[in-house]
Amino acid sequence: MSQVSIESLFLLSRAEGYLGLGMIEDAANEIEKIAPDEKTCKEVMEFRLELAVVAKSWDMAATLGKVLTRADPDSVQLWIQYAYAVRRLESVENAEKILLRAMEIHPEEPMIRFNLACYASVTGRIAEAKKRLGEAIEINEGMRQLALDDEDLKPLWDAITE
Repeated sequence: MSQVSIESLFLLSRAEGYLGLGMIEDAANEIEKIAPDEKTCKEVMEFRLELAVVAKSWDMAATLGKVLTRADPDSVQLWIQYAYAVRRLESVENAEKILLRAMEIHPEEPMIRFNLACYASVTGRIAEAKKRLGEAIEINEGMRQLALDDEDLKPLWDAITE
């Protein structure tokens, strides 16, 4: 991945601002102004992944997620975005495989376990979902409230509040 120039950082900053305002097309237009050889910079690619997720461009998001997690396996957020895109593009089962790989690298990351709980829940594996969610909550108690706001975990809501 190449270096990013000051001009490209400015364009990236503008794109982030547009995206923050929900102006997806304007954000995409700013990114297109970046020099072709700088579009492979880590910062630009990470933003393009975020933009693809917001725009629900699952094919692009999955492709970028795959490339970025290979380049930077230490970034938990990249794994989660990659899995989310694959869930929407392909299947929950394929997304789950991605997060199981991520959990090997990040065994103490509660959001990976939280998302695995969601995947187990939506596929009807409630006992596994409870186990995964319990592990996430054990690592970070804040996961409990997050679970009560996540429709994927609705079958577990009664157990969470007990």
